[in-house]
Amino acid sequence: DERSAMLHGFMLLNQHTGALLFSRRYTDGFGLPSTMCAAASDDMRLSAMLFAVHLNAASVCTDELAASADGEAHAASPPLVHQLVGSVRLHFCVHAPRDLLLVLAAPAALGLPCADFLAAALMRNFAACFAAQLDAGGAGHATPRSTFRKREFAPRALAACAELPPWALARARDAVARTAHASTCARDGSPP
Repeated sequence: DERSAMLHGFMLLNQHTGALLFSRRYTDGFGLPSTMCAAASDDMRLSAMLFAVHLNAASVCTDELAASADGEAHAASPPLVHQLVGSVRLHFCVHAPRDLLLVLAAPAALGLPCADFLAAALMRNFAACFAAQLDAGGAGHATPRSTFRKREFAPRALAACAELPPWALARARDAVARTAHASTCARDGSPP
């Protein structure tokens, strides 16, 4: 399966309750190490464990924010964005308006920018695909998992994966252009 080269799977949970709304795996155990196979083979167990990790990170961030030296509130960044587990990197992505938490499992070799892009694209496409169901359930709070059909989301998941190569090529093209510009400026003595 071509997708398994860049994606082991992903889960969408309610970010407040931890309810598993949707999951899709492309490799056994989401590619996680064999020491986690028992949890990784059961989507409900794995989602509960990942939600607990997410909550713990949020709690630590809240404690650190409360202990801020200047006493002012700061914009909160997501408490946990990446976690390396063996050769798999878990990417956590929050869609606050929809109360969604996406956890993407991708090979660490994919790299942070590409996996972050893929997580954001999957989240965006899921929120668009199931907007009516999420609205009806009050941002996912009362929406049963059976509402989110894999067959219905499959084309959008594929579209998210298809967005990655053009994005990566554009990013590489821009990096080459910046490097070439900097080299030309250095050679000519002009400011970048």
